[in-house]
Amino acid sequence: MKRFILTLTGILWLFLGVFPCDYNIRDAGFVNLNDPPYRLYFYIDNKTPAENIEGFRAASRLVLTGSNVTPVVVHISRDRDHKAMEYFHFWEIQKLPAFILASPGQRTLPLAFPRGVTVNQSSIQTVLQNILSSSVREEILANIVKAYAVLILIEGSDPEENRSALVKIKQASRKISTVMSQLPKRIESPPYTIVIAQDRAVQEKVLLWSLDLNTEDLTHAKIAILFGRGRIFYAPFDNASVSSAEISDLLTIIGLPCDCGLDKRGLIGQSMPLRWDENLQTEVVRYLGFDAENPLLKREIAGILSANNLDTESGEVLSGPLKELGLYREKALVFSQKSGSSRISPALSQRLSLQSSREPQSGFKALIPLLLAGFVLIIVLAGVIYIRMRAKQDGI
Repeated sequence: MKRFILTLTGILWLFLGVFPCDYNIRDAGFVNLNDPPYRLYFYIDNKTPAENIEGFRAASRLVLTGSNVTPVVVHISRDRDHKAMEYFHFWEIQKLPAFILASPGQRTLPLAFPRGVTVNQSSIQTVLQNILSSSVREEILANIVKAYAVLILIEGSDPEENRSALVKIKQASRKISTVMSQLPKRIESPPYTIVIAQDRAVQEKVLLWSLDLNTEDLTHAKIAILFGRGRIFYAPFDNASVSSAEISDLLTIIGLPCDCGLDKRGLIGQSMPLRWDENLQTEVVRYLGFDAENPLLKREIAGILSANNLDTESGEVLSGPLKELGLYREKALVFSQKSGSSRISPALSQRLSLQSSREPQSGFKALIPLLLAGFVLIIVLAGVIYIRMRAKQDGI
């Protein structure tokens, strides 16, 4: 049966290789396609000193600029109808000023000043820095551009379960490392693994919250996959509910062409709270060979991914980042007289040289008949292989 599955997978990869897409899922993960931001609400009242309010605004300019976190000041008396007041009442905030961080999916996390700390611009700035940065997130960003993906093991209370989870991660990483060269687009560096021990969980509260995990309820080991621009690939898995083979299968998807016809649900997930700076963007150009911030590339990737952004069960447009893909639009920019250059992929460069007035379209629609024919061929071949294998086992 194992040989049958491997053969079927090989046929699928061979078929996809005949009609290669310029980019894979991993490439698309580095592109910022108007992803909805996290929002940091700063709650104040009439008694809040003016210097604290200005301190929050100044600290936000220093720390949050260029990040995926948007600062919002909420006056609890003047802004009673503000949506963020629901979060304020839910968490029963008693002391002001106060912070609540909200995800694009409306999950919230209250953040407090350490006890005994004076509220001023410096202490506010420290809170903001902790939202965007931590030791594990720095390690993630140091490796995520080069590595195929980043696998995170969040340890639970059972040492044996933690060891089991780490073994699964290593097995999956080794397996994907052996086939990376066979994927439609070659990726050099294997997955990178990070282990978050239980005694480090509190320090990574914001990261774990962005993974939809509660630092106060980490009984069982969890496994999370991140790729691209710090994007969360599906939700973290319980060690008990996932096998090494399933992990490697998910990793394989990251290496497939982004026009491969898969349902895009969960593929281009929300990024963790972070600042994606120019150094990281330079790394993307160096290792991937294209500028992920190029507007033309963004539009191309948006067109490819939005070609299949329907929920196959309900028929409704997906929510979250995928919904934003369909809303992506270009704006005219006024450039200075200074000349500059931006590196883009060879495929996109060639396309621009032949540019016409037509809107960019996904190549998937044009290949639908061929893909259907290929799918039928795969099923037929798979059936023949399976019958022959069964006949051989039965001694026929």
